[in-house]
Amino acid sequence: MVFDRIKAKDLSLKESICLFDNWEDRALYVMSYDSSFRDWRIADKKNQIQGCTNKAYLIRQQSNEFLFFSEAKIPNGILAMLSELYSFEKGKIVKSYQPEFVKELTDVYDAKRMQSLINQFKELAK
Repeated sequence: MVFDRIKAKDLSLKESICLFDNWEDRALYVMSYDSSFRDWRIADKKNQIQGCTNKAYLIRQQSNEFLFFSEAKIPNGILAMLSELYSFEKGKIVKSYQPEFVKELTDVYDAKRMQSLINQFKELAK
């Protein structure tokens, strides 16, 4: 199926987050989450994510790889997870797929801000 790969990645992220019983442990997990998609060189006003109170940046390269940067640790971890989920997926999949793992993080990061991050991925999808 079209969504099999992204659903598998999403489930893996969700299962990892669910290993932690309380919000403090989940927050520490998110803050320690790192990714090769993190690139400080994209920190430019034109790449800034709107609706995120922390300065966070996101671009999509021609290879369908998402690169991000944030100095704040929790948005940085969430962007790393979303980049792993959405990178190398076709635009129509990115635009139509709403990640499930983020529901496990609503006690760590504001749901409205989380959706702003997700919306930026969808907006950049081609």
